[in-house]
Amino acid sequence: MAVDLSDAFNDLAEPDYWTDVALAFAGFMGALVARAAVENVTGQNLPNEVYGVAVAGSGLAMGYPMVAVGGGLNAVDNLAGNLGIKQSVVGMVAGGGN
Repeated sequence: MAVDLSDAFNDLAEPDYWTDVALAFAGFMGALVARAAVENVTGQNLPNEVYGVAVAGSGLAMGYPMVAVGGGLNAVDNLAGNLGIKQSVVGMVAGGGN
């Protein structure tokens, strides 16, 4: 099966694609904003994953699934960092992983 790159690049030119990307980015960054707001106001220090999950749930509840994807990605990104997965992948890519 051959890949038709012209179709893929045409899809990249669609505004709906970039709207989805912007909504996912808003969800990802929204978790960072939520963390800053909550921790500055309450002084509570919750795990970063909590804020990603909260944004994901809020996005789904409000009918914005791409915001939920961004919030979920934030939670998984933080979890991967805490578990050392990100560092392992970077080490393998850089040639230092054994």
